[in-house]
Amino acid sequence: MQIRHINSPKAGLIEHIENVVGRTLVAAGLAEYVPYRNYQERLAAEGASQTVGSVQNVNVVGIEWGFIDAERSLFRIPVVVKRFGAETTWFSSPPSDCPASILKQFLDGQSRELTPEEIEQRRVSESKERDARQEVEQSEKLGMARLTQYFRT
Repeated sequence: MQIRHINSPKAGLIEHIENVVGRTLVAAGLAEYVPYRNYQERLAAEGASQTVGSVQNVNVVGIEWGFIDAERSLFRIPVVVKRFGAETTWFSSPPSDCPASILKQFLDGQSRELTPEEIEQRRVSESKERDARQEVEQSEKLGMARLTQYFRT
């Protein structure tokens, strides 16, 4: 669907977006529907759009190395990350082919592991964030259900 933004930060911009989003913006008065001249124009807009049918290439060229400290790691310990092609491998200790810069980061980060109190504090804050996110998702679902019902009539 092609729309022109009216009352938003993108005011005046014409863009191709998903039909559901476009209908929502039009119904809210934030955009107006702009018809395509022909199907070739619509197909070109879909092809150029990043929202419809976009595929991201997860392959990396060569080998990428990284380090994640215990505070940001899902494993709660410092880890070394190796990406090759579409594969990602996490190491609890640096492998033999690890670059010296990553080894230094690992050794510096290893001295700072999370205490049990910090782990519990993080678990509680993450559960609060998850509950808040679920509450927002539920309210959005309720709103979308009402909009869907509106468009069906």
